[in-house]
Amino acid sequence: VLRSEADAEDAVQEAMLSLLAAPHVLTTVEQLGAWLFTVVRRRAVDIIRKDSTRRLREQESGLDELFEGAPCSTGTAPGPLKRSPPDPPSVSGHRAGLR
Repeated sequence: VLRSEADAEDAVQEAMLSLLAAPHVLTTVEQLGAWLFTVVRRRAVDIIRKDSTRRLREQESGLDELFEGAPCSTGTAPGPLKRSPPDPPSVSGHRAGLR
C-alpha cells in the first residue's frame, strides 16, 4: 500500500505504540494479529492522506509562484467570460417579409 519501506515501518511502529499505550488490548482482543493488521492499515491510509495533502499544497504553492507578478488590472480573479450576442438568423434563398 505504501510506496516506501520507511513509511511502512512508521505505520508498524505507530501501531505498536498504540498497543503499548493500551495494554488492555492484549487481554480483550481475541485475535491480536487481526487487530494489529487493522491498525497498521489505518495508519498506512493516514500516511497516504498526509502525503497527498502535502503534495497538493506543494503543487498549489508552485502555481502561486508561477503566477506571482502576473499582470492583473483589478487585483482580483477575473469574472465569467462574456459572450458576444448571437448572430441574427440568416435568410437562405428568399427575401424575408416580401411576397
